[in-house]
Order: sequence, then C-alpha cells, then structure tokens
Amino acid sequence: MRTTSPLLVQHGDHSVSAAFRAPTPGPEFDMLYDYLQHALPHPERSEQMAVFIEPIVETGCPDAVAVYWKRAEIPEREAWDSLGPSDDDLLQFIWVEPGVDCMQIERSLGKQAAIRARELVALGFLTQCDGYLAVREDGLVLSRVLAIEAKISGPAAVLSQAARNTWFATESYALMPTPPTAQRLCDRYRSCGVGIVTPDAAIECPTVAARKWGLPQSRLTWRFNRLALEVASGLAVA
Repeated sequence: MRTTSPLLVQHGDHSVSAAFRAPTPGPEFDMLYDYLQHALPHPERSEQMAVFIEPIVETGCPDAVAVYWKRAEIPEREAWDSLGPSDDDLLQFIWVEPGVDCMQIERSLGKQAAIRARELVALGFLTQCDGYLAVREDGLVLSRVLAIEAKISGPAAVLSQAARNTWFATESYALMPTPPTAQRLCDRYRSCGVGIVTPDAAIECPTVAARKWGLPQSRLTWRFNRLALEVASGLAVA
C-alpha cells in the first residue's frame, strides 16, 4: 500500500502537452481517486511516477494511466524537447525494425518521415552508425505503464475499453466494487489480458491477474513517454 499520494495530472493542468477530459463527479470517480491514493505500486528508489487522469488518446479516454520512469535515464532536454505527436509512428517503426536506414523509412513511412529521422539524429534523439538508425538507449524512459478503468456496475461493459488500453500499457486493469461472480466473465478478462482489482486490495493483489506486456507496445506508448519526459522536466525545475 502507498504511504504518499501520487502526482496527478489532469484536466486544467497545462504543464504537459496533452488534452484531458474533465472527470465526471460521482461514485465511480470517487472510487478511482481513492484507489489511486493508496493502491498503486510505489516507485522504486531510482524511479519517479505520475498519473494522468482521463487523457484523450486514440483509443478513447482511459480513466487513469500511471507511468513510471527511471530517474537516471532522462536524456538531455535538447534531445527530446522538439518531439511531437507526428514522431510517435517514426520512433515505434525504428524501435521494432533494428538496422533500418533512411531509405527504408522513406519507402515505408514517406519522404517527410525520412527527413524527420535525419533531424532527430541531429538533435541527438536518434543515433546513426554506418547509416543504420536506432533510438538512443535512454530514449524510452518508461519502465511501467498501468491503465485503470473504473466501473461501479456492468463489469462486462468496462472490458472493451480496458482491453483497448493494452495497446499502450504494460498492464491494464478494471477497478470494480466487487469481482464478477460469473467465472465465464473472469475468463473473458483473462483471455483479453485484462486484470480485475477491487478497492480494498493493492494492484499487486488482483482478483484476476493482468497480462504483462513489454515496452513499447505502440506509437501511443511513445506519447506517454513524451509526457513522462515533460513531467520529469517540471519536477527537475521545481
């Protein structure tokens, strides 16, 4: 259980380049907020963390996304400060295609992507050796990404959004007052890789365990990587 409250980033916070949906007051948000205060894993000594509340992303508006990153792995601001949403596809492509060069990028993503790759080399976010590109070792700072969907009733309804969250998160959970009584529904959660947690248990003690995914899952993981860098920069200034 946590002993300190996590940093929450939400609607009205202009410290990061993200849009957020305004939370809807009510029992679901109260359940989620209380859970975030005590049940999330505490970051390791070498880590920091932040929780984004209802960020607007391609897959919808996940209720909460907790991101953890290594303090020592934050690159110089000049290397990442110019990154934007248009770079997410490029970074994911280079990450999953070791040994890619600018000609391959141009064939797959277009001429502008190849030009941008050269710019990111000049900025220091990409490295280049014998023409082959790679994301710098400390470019992906995230160590863990937890997505949580809260639902007071209708445990079957929340599964769809929670399953979409596996596109970017290392673990996706549905938070509900009590676990489903139907074994078949629990099996559906397991087959989708989504965990089930209740308000009285820490996320390390789920009713149904979430599948653990690697990083980065997709271009959306790089979006949260950028947001983590922005939060880390603000914490360093503070």
